Amino acid sequence: MENPFRVLGLDRDLVRRLDDATCARLVEQQYRFLQKVFHPDVGGDPRYSRLLNEAREALDLERNPDSFARYKKAYTRRAQGAVEREALKAQAGMYDRMLDNLLVFLRSRADRTGELSIYTPGPLTLLLHDKLLGRTLPPDYYGKGKSKVFFELKKSREGILTAKRSGRAPEQYEGRFLVGAVPRELEATGSHNPFARLLQQLAPKGESAGERYVALPRQAGKTLDLRRIPPELLRPLAEYFTPFLKLDSYLFSAGTDEQGLYFRLEGSINSISRE
Repeated sequence: MENPFRVLGLDRDLVRRLDDATCARLVEQQYRFLQKVFHPDVGGDPRYSRLLNEAREALDLERNPDSFARYKKAYTRRAQGAVEREALKAQAGMYDRMLDNLLVFLRSRADRTGELSIYTPGPLTLLLHDKLLGRTLPPDYYGKGKSKVFFELKKSREGILTAKRSGRAPEQYEGRFLVGAVPRELEATGSHNPFARLLQQLAPKGESAGERYVALPRQAGKTLDLRRIPPELLRPLAEYFTPFLKLDSYLFSAGTDEQGLYFRLEGSINSISRE
């Protein structure tokens, strides 16, 4: 059965705000008004008139208090959910504008120079150091000749990104694109700069001086994606972004998924090749 509050056409937010007694009086008034229009005796719709009778019966506070409470709870819960969805939609719009403004700013900087940038036409091959993976490996992992912290990131002429990691098939980044880089110098300005704080939030180091790495957190048996960065974490760092591709700078991409807009720290640039 359709929620009787919906049948009567009552505003969800209004129903949520009213106490039960006032809401019951509103139900009766709305029922009488609608029957003056839809009752068969005045040439109305018999089917809708019957639905109004059923709705009135279900929302009779004196005769069916449990039914009234159940339908009101379901109706107002949907109202609250709608408010939350609108809030999330507004937040997503704000972050989309943030990304658009950032890209416009970076593109304007790149267009004024001839330096190599994320907007330079043609394919690029970048050898990257996976900054976050490097923070999560045990100390004895390095020096074995098969470290997985380095990987190739290729950008095609069409801007499509493909990652090639050791021992794995190439992975095409659908819906992701390069968004900018952060100079290496920022990391050296102290532990309280925005980049250091971002790293600490994504893959925190241990407190002990001898603990040089941390284990990747796991959830439901799967390793969490530490590299998915919500926009609110990246906002303090946005002013340091540059479109230029320089060695040792930290490269970021952006994309969207079911949770909305996100950023991703790809790694630090170890070498650059134009093909």
